[in-house]
Amino acid sequence: WKLPPSNIFGTFRSGIACLAIKDGEMPIFGNIAQQNMRV
Repeated sequence: WKLPPSNIFGTFRSGIACLAIKDGEMPIFGNIAQQNMRV
């Protein structure tokens, strides 16, 4: 699966992004969503 960062991260301000999480039946993709992301 390819999840582009724009689908799961919202820009807070320049250089800062927040992970978007919402209650629901869909699971959080965990390590798939974190691929190629540096924290």
